Amino acid sequence: MTWNPVKNAINDIKLLYGIISDKNTDLGAKFRSRSRSMPSMFEDIGFIPVLSFCFGKIGLEKYKRIARVLSELEDFSDFNKAWSEIKDIKTEDASYGLYLYFSLKQLRDMGLVKSSIESPLKILEELMGKEAIAYRLLRPYLIQIKKLSEALFAEEL
Repeated sequence: MTWNPVKNAINDIKLLYGIISDKNTDLGAKFRSRSRSMPSMFEDIGFIPVLSFCFGKIGLEKYKRIARVLSELEDFSDFNKAWSEIKDIKTEDASYGLYLYFSLKQLRDMGLVKSSIESPLKILEELMGKEAIAYRLLRPYLIQIKKLSEALFAEEL
């Protein structure tokens, strides 16, 4: 299977939109903010430090919950169940966790890392020495995520 950043971004945003579209939450707005600010942070601070920052914001246990829920939802079947699993995570933290999950998932799909998607620390370790190329390859996906987030989610107040 060929990695397609535009198609993958569309699928990931459809997944997120399905989970939160009819809920009274500002998670979409928070995720939109992440998708707008992260690409420039990658440029300014560096790829691994920014992914580490996202990991620090969500924490391991909450990140694992998000990763498990999203991994199980690949068939877009039970959005309400997914929401019930993550709704108690503070929206700010969840937005960082979602952004981290989607980024790490794409790195795995590209074949740049082999570690489990539920092991961000191992993935960050694997990225050492290839972070510049990883970001260059991931950038089209991140830009598409940004565009779709701007189209679907309200601005954060």
